[in-house]
Amino acid sequence: MKHGIPILLSIVLVTHCSQNPGPKSPVVRGSTMEQPVVQDANPGSAEALPVPEKKPDPKADPVTPVKASLPAVTLSKPFPGDTYGCKNPYQAPWVCENVTINGVEQGSFLTLLRPGARYLLAAPHGWFDAGTDAITHSVFPLSIPAGYPVWSQLIAHSFRGNAPSGLQHNVNRPSTLTNDVCTDPAALAIPKLVYQQYRGHMDRLALKPALYFEIHGQNEPGLEANIEVATERVSAAEAEKVRKIMNEELVKAAIAGISIVIEPVDTIFFNAGQTKQCGSINHVTPGPAIHTENPRILREGDAAQLKTASFYRSVLNRLASEVFTPDRKPLPTPAAAMLLDLDAIRSGPMGE
Repeated sequence: MKHGIPILLSIVLVTHCSQNPGPKSPVVRGSTMEQPVVQDANPGSAEALPVPEKKPDPKADPVTPVKASLPAVTLSKPFPGDTYGCKNPYQAPWVCENVTINGVEQGSFLTLLRPGARYLLAAPHGWFDAGTDAITHSVFPLSIPAGYPVWSQLIAHSFRGNAPSGLQHNVNRPSTLTNDVCTDPAALAIPKLVYQQYRGHMDRLALKPALYFEIHGQNEPGLEANIEVATERVSAAEAEKVRKIMNEELVKAAIAGISIVIEPVDTIFFNAGQTKQCGSINHVTPGPAIHTENPRILREGDAAQLKTASFYRSVLNRLASEVFTPDRKPLPTPAAAMLLDLDAIRSGPMGE
């Protein structure tokens, strides 16, 4: 036929192309779909061009790195069996020191300094407030992973009658249990020197902290089921947030039957009046301070102490992350409230 040959050639060419598709397109891995590499548009070239790199979208949400988990709380007792005095060398990075004034031992300070700490947890009455030293010692692991609030820790032990001096130092203010008037010159001899050392540790561990938090114990009849929370430079709205967080963490820790009573929205029995006036709570002005009085049921026995330490770990991390962040603006502080941290204390023989 006149047109047979061209038609046959056309068929042969089509068949040849369909049977030789060329090299298989490589794929790019790592995305939801496997994307073929774009081929050169020039039919005479067999080279493959890479897919253009996708530029990050500046409006997209940043990827938040996953925080490492904190290890479970384990109970550690710094002074087993209510013994007195440091048994050095102590477990690093904790540092233990016995305080001697006029040749007589008054008590011991146990400190853990974490570089960059913006928060300070303290137990000023270890041994006297049973269990508070073990709880405070156990709250955080020795090493806190990145992404968590950084707390330093301060424990005063045996200053209230368990040391050779026999004095009952209040430690977090320059007075004693039997003369708790820290503006009384008669009470500002040796107790003043103890308070100076305590305050020196405060400043070394976390100078002007974003939150100063004390753990105490109370055995007051009628308050056996209350955690009393005294506050300073904490607003009513913040106090309600603190109460909400503490109540939620009590449930998570399976601690039942405990009520949170907190200033300034509630009237409380243990209001830390002297400490606010001329002690540690005044010293951290203008920052916020919280002073907790914990009933015996939360402090007696290993099981209770372990639960309470777990409870406070969660509470403290949430308070630092949700309420008292480092960029929180301080509440206005009356000038009179800043006058009673006793400049005379600073000029003592062991002053700053």
